Amino acid sequence: MNTILIVVFLVIFIATAAITLCALPGWIKIPDNYLKILFSSLLLEVIACIILLFRMLVFGDDVPHKCENSLSNKDPNWVILNSEGQISQLCINDTVYMGMTVEEFSKKARSLAVYNLVKEESKDGSKSEYLIKNDSAICLGKINLNSMKALNLFDEINLKENTFQRLTFDKASGQWALKQGEENLPEDWSLKITVDNSGYCISDSGINYYNNCTKNANSFNKNNRKLHSFKGSDNAFYFVRISDADNSSTDKIHFVTFIIIRIEIESNLNK
Repeated sequence: MNTILIVVFLVIFIATAAITLCALPGWIKIPDNYLKILFSSLLLEVIACIILLFRMLVFGDDVPHKCENSLSNKDPNWVILNSEGQISQLCINDTVYMGMTVEEFSKKARSLAVYNLVKEESKDGSKSEYLIKNDSAICLGKINLNSMKALNLFDEINLKENTFQRLTFDKASGQWALKQGEENLPEDWSLKITVDNSGYCISDSGINYYNNCTKNANSFNKNNRKLHSFKGSDNAFYFVRISDADNSSTDKIHFVTFIIIRIEIESNLNK
């Protein structure tokens, strides 16, 4: 319908312009009173075209409408969303309820609605915000940074000077102990390693065990060097393996050496 109207008005404009321009030099004989009306009409049409062209240049295709993204008033899924993100059922005069309950809407939105998480920098670049937007790029709210951190998402690995450690235990006087002069693991590490006459045990702060700690002396076998990898209670990742051991020689001190790699993960959510 809009296309037909545009074509009709375009034909009228061209016809008016042609007749008026031909009548001005006298090519077409038109009484002066009609010629004045035609000329005035042509001027009005030109002014209207200029106004429409200017409006399109300013607004583009997004010319403001009285109602954007309007929904049918017969839609049974109405709910109300306020600027604080609170959802409630549509109610008229505190008596007539329309649309879905909040619980029904939540279930349906979870199965059908799709939203985008968009990271935006502040104007001064000092911090980031994580916005929830719908398919029309309209912001519905933002994610609390504390809840994002609780997901343990990370995009950065922090390698400190003490990331790599080598730990050696000697057997002297029939008992296993940390090699003399060697420092134990840093106190802020949750990883703990113990060695005794029956084998070794790797644990997390002495509570969560990452091998069964049955402690078999064969654990020191050079051909049986299992790689232990796990996440500690300090949220760091550990990789532990026996690098060298000698538990068979009778004329040498028995020893076992562990290599430990610790990796801390961090996030740039606040940056």
